[in-house]
Amino acid sequence: MLERYLSTPSWNRYLIPGDGLHLAAVYKRLGDLYDKRGDREKAALYDAKFVELWKDADPALQPQVREVRARLVRPSDGARR
Repeated sequence: MLERYLSTPSWNRYLIPGDGLHLAAVYKRLGDLYDKRGDREKAALYDAKFVELWKDADPALQPQVREVRARLVRPSDGARR
């Protein structure tokens, strides 16, 4: 459902009230879900989008950015073997 939301074309995506507020949460959640599933490639894709979007966020939000960055630099399952 979240991927469908992101892939649905919309000329006014950022004009809809609340849409811009949820984009970071959608990226973060997809990164979490794919990480738990073991799909590091897709997890890294959404994690990187989240970090890029929030890299200059308020200091109160930076712990979330650091958490996702740490997941990005974590070795993949293939590298651990």
